Amino acid sequence: CPIETPEGPNIGLIGSLATYARVNDFGFIETPYRKVENGKVTDEVDYLTADEEDLYVIAQA
Repeated sequence: CPIETPEGPNIGLIGSLATYARVNDFGFIETPYRKVENGKVTDEVDYLTADEEDLYVIAQA
């Protein structure tokens, strides 16, 4: 796991986020997002850094 998780009530949430994340060549954490086209979720997964996330509308499924 590339991220140290704190102890306490948020440990499960932070632990699950770290499960699917990856670290790119520059050392930044990338998070996977499934793409939505024409109102439907596709099987395509894009990994985005925090800077790239600002360029998109990200909704909870």
